[in-house]
Amino acid sequence: MRGSYAKGIKILFIGRLEEDVGIPIYLRTLEILKRKGVRFTFEACGDGSLRGEVERYGMVYGFVKDMDKYIDRSDFVFTSSYLSILEAISRGKIVFSVFQNKLKEDYLKMSPFARWIIIENSPQRVADKIQYFTKHRKEREVLVNKSYEWVKTQTWEKIVSVYLSLWRFNDLNH
Repeated sequence: MRGSYAKGIKILFIGRLEEDVGIPIYLRTLEILKRKGVRFTFEACGDGSLRGEVERYGMVYGFVKDMDKYIDRSDFVFTSSYLSILEAISRGKIVFSVFQNKLKEDYLKMSPFARWIIIENSPQRVADKIQYFTKHRKEREVLVNKSYEWVKTQTWEKIVSVYLSLWRFNDLNH
């Protein structure tokens, strides 16, 4: 991650542009940052019914095949998708994931990567944490480095095992 944000921070959203993935929270976060005079650019890789609202804050590319260049040029990533979170962590980014209901909160907070991402349901707290990590380089580097060390231990076999254990648990309860 770059050490200076003189030209502003770069925020990337990955996922469906729908209410259930927290788009309203992310957009309110961007509005708070804007009101505070925080310089940023925003890009979104995804599509959905809220595309028009998202386009008011930045560029929307739709669903893309290769996320690498978008993630690489970002400073912070907004996403709540399991694989997108892992990909962003593996590329040295701080991930912000939001929830709007108890199910999504549990999904995020009970995930194996919960300690390596920022999980919130308040746009103000997301904005505050973005500003914090923008100003505190050392803390940002510690989180990025520790999360990267963790993600290197993740394999497809481990991910499959997590999914299988979830499905088996679900099968046992029905």
